[in-house]
Amino acid sequence: MVVVNILILAELAFSLYMGSKGQDMVLTFLKIYIPAVIVTLVLGRIFIRRLG
Repeated sequence: MVVVNILILAELAFSLYMGSKGQDMVLTFLKIYIPAVIVTLVLGRIFIRRLG
């Protein structure tokens, strides 16, 4: 679970960085962060279930 939290934090930092480079920060942030978090949570849940 710690790895999933670290990945989500890294995705947040990357999304903020990429959003700050463009004209439309909010749209860029949401386009990157939301799909990345969904994929991370789904894969993390599958991985945790297989281990447990």
